[in-house]
Amino acid sequence: MINNKRNLRKITYGEIALLILSMFASMYIISSTDTVSAEGTETLPEGISKSTCIEMSNGAVCQEGIAETQANECPGGWIPTSKEQVTECEEGCCYDENTGTFSTRTTKTLCENNGARWNNDPTCTNTQETKLGCCILGEETEYVTNKECELLTKSRGLEKDYRNVGSENECLLLSHLQERGACVIGKGEEILCSHKTLQECNSVRGQFFNGMMCSNEEINSGCERQASSGCVEGKEGIYWYDSCGNTENIYSTNKEESWNNGRFLNEYQSCNPTSDNAESTSCGNCNRLIGGGSVCGINNEGTATCLPLDCKSAPDTKGTKDRKNLESWCVYESQIGKGTSTVGSNHYVYSCNEGIVTSSTCGDYRTGICTENTITQEVSNEEFSVARCRTNMALQCLGNNQEGEDITKCEENPDCYLENFDYGKGYEFQLCLPRYSLGLKKNTEGEILSAQSYCNQANFKCQKVRVKTLFSGWETKAGNNCLDESFTEAMNNWCTSLGDCGAGVNVEERITTEGYTITGAPKLGSNYLQRIIGLASPLGGESIEAKDISGVVSNSIGRIENPPEGISYEEEDIEWMGSIVQGAGAVGTLAEAFALIGIDTALGNIAMTFGSSLSSVSTTLGTTPILGALSTLAIGITLGNLMGSLAAKVFGLGGEAAKIVQITGTLAGTFVAVDVLVAQAAVVSEAVGGAGAASGGAASGGGILSSTGGITMLPLYGVVLIAIAVIIIVAVVLKLLGIGKVKKTTAVFTCEPWQAPPGGTDCHLCDKNSLIPCTNYRCESLGDSCRLINEGTKEQSCVDISPNDNTVPTITPYEEALTKGYKIETTSKGMMIRMEDNSCIPENTPVIIGIKTNEYTRCKMAMEPGKDYENINEYYGNSMKRMNHSQELFMPSAESIAYEIADNLENPEEMSIEIIKQRINEQYNDYNIFIRCQDESGNANFDDYIINTCIEPRPDSKAPTISKSLPSDGSAVAYGSKEKIVKYWIDEPAECKWSNTEKTDYEDMTNSMRCSTSIEEREIYGWPCTANLTINNETNNYYIKCKDQPWLEGHENAENKRIISNDIKYTLSTTTTPLTITEITPTDSSTIYGGVEPISITLKTRTDGGIAGGISTCKYSLNSGSYIFMKTTNSNSHEQIFDLMTRGDKEISIKCEDNAGNIAEKKTNFRIELDTTPPAITRAYKNNNGITIITDENSECAYTKNTCTYDFVDGTRIGGTEKAHTLIPGEGDTGTYYIRCQDKFNNPRTGCTIILRDY
Repeated sequence: MINNKRNLRKITYGEIALLILSMFASMYIISSTDTVSAEGTETLPEGISKSTCIEMSNGAVCQEGIAETQANECPGGWIPTSKEQVTECEEGCCYDENTGTFSTRTTKTLCENNGARWNNDPTCTNTQETKLGCCILGEETEYVTNKECELLTKSRGLEKDYRNVGSENECLLLSHLQERGACVIGKGEEILCSHKTLQECNSVRGQFFNGMMCSNEEINSGCERQASSGCVEGKEGIYWYDSCGNTENIYSTNKEESWNNGRFLNEYQSCNPTSDNAESTSCGNCNRLIGGGSVCGINNEGTATCLPLDCKSAPDTKGTKDRKNLESWCVYESQIGKGTSTVGSNHYVYSCNEGIVTSSTCGDYRTGICTENTITQEVSNEEFSVARCRTNMALQCLGNNQEGEDITKCEENPDCYLENFDYGKGYEFQLCLPRYSLGLKKNTEGEILSAQSYCNQANFKCQKVRVKTLFSGWETKAGNNCLDESFTEAMNNWCTSLGDCGAGVNVEERITTEGYTITGAPKLGSNYLQRIIGLASPLGGESIEAKDISGVVSNSIGRIENPPEGISYEEEDIEWMGSIVQGAGAVGTLAEAFALIGIDTALGNIAMTFGSSLSSVSTTLGTTPILGALSTLAIGITLGNLMGSLAAKVFGLGGEAAKIVQITGTLAGTFVAVDVLVAQAAVVSEAVGGAGAASGGAASGGGILSSTGGITMLPLYGVVLIAIAVIIIVAVVLKLLGIGKVKKTTAVFTCEPWQAPPGGTDCHLCDKNSLIPCTNYRCESLGDSCRLINEGTKEQSCVDISPNDNTVPTITPYEEALTKGYKIETTSKGMMIRMEDNSCIPENTPVIIGIKTNEYTRCKMAMEPGKDYENINEYYGNSMKRMNHSQELFMPSAESIAYEIADNLENPEEMSIEIIKQRINEQYNDYNIFIRCQDESGNANFDDYIINTCIEPRPDSKAPTISKSLPSDGSAVAYGSKEKIVKYWIDEPAECKWSNTEKTDYEDMTNSMRCSTSIEEREIYGWPCTANLTINNETNNYYIKCKDQPWLEGHENAENKRIISNDIKYTLSTTTTPLTITEITPTDSSTIYGGVEPISITLKTRTDGGIAGGISTCKYSLNSGSYIFMKTTNSNSHEQIFDLMTRGDKEISIKCEDNAGNIAEKKTNFRIELDTTPPAITRAYKNNNGITIITDENSECAYTKNTCTYDFVDGTRIGGTEKAHTLIPGEGDTGTYYIRCQDKFNNPRTGCTIILRDY
């Protein structure tokens, strides 16, 4: 219905609205200048005097009254003085910079409360901005300020013509000169007639006919009336044109009325002056201020018409909606909130501007988001939407997940949301995630690497741990949901919320699932993937509410730490946790169990040790019967518990099995102690009764039972042996039942950058919507081979760069990547890897193997042949498109795999460890990796590329070593630290302990480390172990020993096979001085002045002390928001620029941390104010050198010889840059100088500071 053809200058409704606003503002300020005073002549009681209230509860300002009787009327409190003595009540000039209006004798409080600028010039006569001049508005004139003239001319689509005149009468005289009429030049047949103002006609010496048109018959100019109609530049309506091309009156089908006998009519005298006449065929009196508004334009038929300013059926996020002129609204390409943005999508502001819908992008890659508020118009009660773009603060969300941050503040940032994760016990946590995820740039190698590191923040390992219990069977102790599809779904939600990561959908509803890998849990199901596709269909009616974000806006990006992967165990789980770390031993027969410890010798030693201890204790404590009895009971219980613990360890029992054996030992020890106490009681009884020596058998031990004092009891050694036997039997039974056995199953989710659909069949859809621009981001989201060409030109287009590519990539060895000491032999199906001496790769040895492709590809690897590319889960190297791919191959020992498999069998007897190990070695003898690579067009090799190698089992003769530590050996810890958690990586699975004493035996070390020992827990540097080291001295030495092959614990000859390292020395030192922040600018309690908003502020801070003379990394928090790393840091001098600051009170908190963990914190509070007061000239005088001008502040001055209306840079510069300036006239140069002096904030930007006349 409406096209974009318009042949007139567009006048925005915002300019008119601003003008109307200025009228209201002016009326408000002027009407509010009078104050009501309580002054009078009445006599006040003795002791009572008048006071001043700056602002009354009813809104009146600077009122005098009686504090004692009007206390409640002055919320801010009465000031015991007259209003003349109160600064805020001083009367002066009040100037509104937005509207150009001013009022005289206005109190400072009233002026500033209304957002205007005040100075102490009560009559405004010395205020440059309030000087009045003549504003030429076509045929009219207005006596107004320069700023008012600027707004008026903008609202009418005219060029500004502002003239300095002496009075309003002079301005009215100029108005007379602007009257229009016919201007005739020449005589007879050479007559020329045109429509001009009187002034214009006089300038060409023409004959002026006031108010007449050239077609008026009295003039006889030869111009025929109403020859055509059309739009006129700078006017709203449709006008008639005469045959000479002169504009006549407004078009109407009633020609006679419109011609008005050849005399001009204004808009109010023309047809239908009270209607907007939108799309009228009979009247061209368009009016943008009436009804919905209209303005002259060309319709689809090519005819001038009053086009409505409203937009009918304007496109919306979903469907269409009627919009009013100047209304703006948000359009989203997907559902919004909680990381639901689709790849390639952005936020847009759509606007209705005089019947035409236009759009603007809030920022490519979703760097900006669109917010929208709805305003209800008071008069019509209709809703009017206003939309705007603002910065997407997604990265600040991730900063809340850093250690030491208060995650509960997450949603103080409206772009963040707090997500709860619950995968079962030990895996319950919260994360602060972006509500509106960011797009990721992947155009260069560096950007691709950054995208991968960014997405990898959502990598997560979840372990389901089950322990076999006596009564409940297998119980899940951690990670109950780790192996469920719900785990994969929740992880993908986390992954996609970061940005263009994981399995996701693009703007054309094409889904790809190459952006994640999962092992140990199901892949994403079809129902979930269908829900993801649904995200590309926006719901409609959604919008992001505009909120105050001043506390969280910044222009910095913070570093993000990975979320913790570890499981947090409760105290009650410590026992079974030990079983997880050490591994439960294999189940053996009863005979094998006794053989493990050499049962005869072991039991004899235990009996002798405990018997000797009890005899000694009884002798020592016998003299104090009650104390001795209690002590004997306690010792018996303790020794029994120790016996149980020893038995649990001997039989490799953990968890509930170990607890049961310990309880059995405790009961047995109690039974032994009671037996001893009974014997002691009998002895004491006989001694008291004088019965003499005890009758036979009490101490002889001859026989199973003995009698003492009439009490029959077992001999002590018999009781001990029975107790030991009970403990052994219980331990063996539990061993046979597998009680305490632990099974661990791990799910690993890897979050990778999202991948576009292969090929480029959708490239052409990039610019299908004229209101949504085709950007590089949008284009490349449509297909892997889509590229934006001729960017920024009229020929810009999104094209498929390989439209006819149906050739599969070729794969060859990448010899440069191969680890030294190995060689490659090419085969018909791939390559073979061997050591240089033709032997196989040793177990537990990392080897890097590389491949090359002839084009950019992504490659995947499988452990079984014949899988298509899309059905393979594991990437070869990573998910990046590249031509060189490399992957580390690390094969653990067959024995370790065998023990781990056996420990996780439901029925341990179904397969022995030896058989498992044999089968693994058979696979190791001929080990194959099957490779498929796919190019950008979706072509993948049809046949597997096979990497063949073999793994050689070798006896483990090497002690474990530490491959890396964090912090590294010799590092320093924070000042005043008492302990430090250190992470070590061991080159093979091992159990480690530490001591502060050198050469302590492993078994005597009391400080255990928490080590990961299962195969899948290997990290890039090895198997992680953590220790909580105590800090006691300035230099602290720790001695670490590690014991390898933890899977052998509890098995035959385990101690003979396991190798213990020698002392591995590790040192930490303490920082001797704390880290301090020595300087912050802006300084605390300071005031900073700026000229215009936004204001640029540079935050600077210096640090000292700590581990390296103050070198540290600092971050800031603005107005209690989240901490963000400073732009320039990692030094002892740190800097951050805020280039969008506004006036008001600010608080910035600084937190710095050095490499030792020393932390320093400090804050500064300051105020920002605007300096909008121009320099004043306090004195001007003539001397021998010229004319000297003195200003009240540092400034620069310039002048012209003819007008005050000039750009400062165009004026002639006057010497001097501080307060004294000297104007040196040229030879014979006299007359008038129009001088403007500007301060460093360019105040004032228009007008003259002073006009000097030199005669």
